[in-house]
Amino acid sequence: MPISAALPPEPRARGFTLVELMVVLAVLALAATVVVLTIPGSNARVTEEADRLAVRIASLRDLAIVEGRPLAVVVSPSGYAFERREADGWSALPGRAYARRDWPAGIRLTEPASGAPLRIAFDNVGTISAGASLAISDGSTAARLRVSTTGEVVRGE
Repeated sequence: MPISAALPPEPRARGFTLVELMVVLAVLALAATVVVLTIPGSNARVTEEADRLAVRIASLRDLAIVEGRPLAVVVSPSGYAFERREADGWSALPGRAYARRDWPAGIRLTEPASGAPLRIAFDNVGTISAGASLAISDGSTAARLRVSTTGEVVRGE
């Protein structure tokens, strides 16, 4: 009967390999990049407000076509409101989507600079008599909206 002596097990090296450490660092770098890219920039408030107004004006144009009646947005230094043409003049457009909105704190209308309210009125086919342009700013960032005579709303910086 052969006699064998069992050798003690080889001690295993404990720890991480260089490849494992590099993979972990790459995953952390990717996660950090995603977090940094999702943080809103300093102009996010102005951009968000300009986008909101552009969408609401485009929606108003579509509603003017659907209803077959003149509708308008009135932009003033304090905010903007939506109106419809009635037999006796302009009246507030009902509905939560078209409720009057004041400019958020820190944001102001910079164009038109006259301070007088600007009425952009769409006729029953969605066009306006003259193109309109307006701009809002928070002092450091500005956003501009243009409405063409065909009723197209374009937002740009």
